Amino acid sequence: MGKRGPAPTPTKTLKLRGSARGAKRKAEPVAPPGVPAMPSELAADGRGEWERITGLLDGMGMMASTDLAALSVYCMAWESLLMATRIVNEDGYMVIGERGQGLPHPMLVTRSKAMDQLNRSAAKLGLSPADRAGLSVPKVNSTKAKGRFFKTETG
Repeated sequence: MGKRGPAPTPTKTLKLRGSARGAKRKAEPVAPPGVPAMPSELAADGRGEWERITGLLDGMGMMASTDLAALSVYCMAWESLLMATRIVNEDGYMVIGERGQGLPHPMLVTRSKAMDQLNRSAAKLGLSPADRAGLSVPKVNSTKAKGRFFKTETG
């Protein structure tokens, strides 16, 4: 049987919130920072989202090299959501069943499951406003951060 109750809040999150509990924890492992390599299995939509989200997370100092699985699930859910949405938009919300009756499009179920998976994955990565509530991140020198992605006159 698994652990009961909500997952413990990571020490880094507690410290960012200013919680005294964060200082009491001593032995929590720290993942090395960095962006994991993009899986070759991702389709175009997933690759685009991978590039977008890893750039944002890395820029906020929230990216670790151990985040490969969570990022992969998030990007695959994004792919599924877009694929199902495109099909529903093309075919319509209703399809005709074997007996001529109108039925909800089967891709609505796929889309709904993809939305759920996307939301769960996003929460693990701290991508929603609710997941970031209460966090404070040190200010990043915007010129230095931009220099990582764009050529600047000074860097």
